[in-house]
Amino acid sequence: MLFASLLGTVLCLLVYFRLLTEFKLSSNAKWLSLVFLILPARWLAVRVVGSPEPWFIFFILTSIFYFKKEKYWLAGIFGALAQLTKSPAVLLLGAYGLVFLVDWFKSKRINLKMWPVLLQAAAIPLLFWFYGMRTGDFWAYFHSGDNIHLFWPPFSVFTSLGENWVGSFWLEDVIWTWLIFGMGILKLRDKKLTVEYYFAGLYFLSTLFVAHRDISRYILPIAPLVLIGWDEVLQKKEAKIILGILAIPVILFTWNFLLNNYAP
Repeated sequence: MLFASLLGTVLCLLVYFRLLTEFKLSSNAKWLSLVFLILPARWLAVRVVGSPEPWFIFFILTSIFYFKKEKYWLAGIFGALAQLTKSPAVLLLGAYGLVFLVDWFKSKRINLKMWPVLLQAAAIPLLFWFYGMRTGDFWAYFHSGDNIHLFWPPFSVFTSLGENWVGSFWLEDVIWTWLIFGMGILKLRDKKLTVEYYFAGLYFLSTLFVAHRDISRYILPIAPLVLIGWDEVLQKKEAKIILGILAIPVILFTWNFLLNNYAP
């Protein structure tokens, strides 16, 4: 289990570095990749235990990488693997759909070359079929208990103190998370990083409907893209000094988190 998380982390960082260098998304790709080792702090906590996030983020970044290179078969295959890893990957397919629609409206032509990304859509019924084979219930994902925390209206996390997985009014950090991530996403738009902006934007909007204390984990898959948005700031000398200091509390946070957040 730990080896799987470690391997997924290594692959994730390698594809992130390649994405940064191949498309010149950072003025110093090595430094931004190092920043991604410790930011967000929640990322360090989830990748040193058994969790799907390292592989999920690896598949998403790889799918985006090949989509930008117009290798749509590979984008679809890795998108399907992301879909088999965690259900929110459907938002990646939504981002590809937005790219297709905007291109269609602008050029008045249908780009049929993109159709292999629909492999990701095919992964959904296949996964549910697998659940049905193993449990006898095709809709087992929706009947598996308290695992879906999307609520209407948005910002319900602040009005659901009686709900499981909220239960606290100490939630100011959630606002800071949304502020930092939201501004980073708008910076992606300014950089004309279309697919990254669409995916991160859709993912960000979905977290506004999450009534769960752990927003920092829910929003984690778009963190590497948000770091790209903040690249100019993170490359400054002042940021490097502060990040050097913050590396210590990030490790202490992770240590404390693992000691106190474990399964019964």
